[in-house]
Parts: sequence; structure tokens; C-alpha cells
Amino acid sequence: NRMLTICGVEEKESLKDKLERAEYMYMADAYERWGSIRKAAKQLQMSAPTFVRKWHLYQDRYSF
Repeated sequence: NRMLTICGVEEKESLKDKLERAEYMYMADAYERWGSIRKAAKQLQMSAPTFVRKWHLYQDRYSF
């Protein structure tokens, strides 16, 4: 992995990883706030199956 230098700072995480991590945090917040997958997915304007698929994918990668 090559590191990207932005404004003189070397970045170890790719833009894709940063965006996925941000989406995962929004998903976790929506789920906590709305209390169900369907409601959280609706608030994030995605389908419930997409929410679940991404949730499992991101949980493996970015779980906090």
C-alpha cells in the first residue's frame, strides 16, 4: 500500500475506507436513534436489505 500525501500529511487510510467508515458511523447512529433496521434504512434513504448487507460488511472492517 502506497501512502497518499495530503497537505503534507501522509494518509494511511484510503478515501474509500474513510467514506465507508463514515457511512458505518451514520448507520450506527441511525439504528440507535430509530431503533429498527427498516426505520434507520428509510432515514438514510436505502433499502433494508442494503442496510443489512453494508452493516455486516462494515462491521467486520470498522467495528468500534
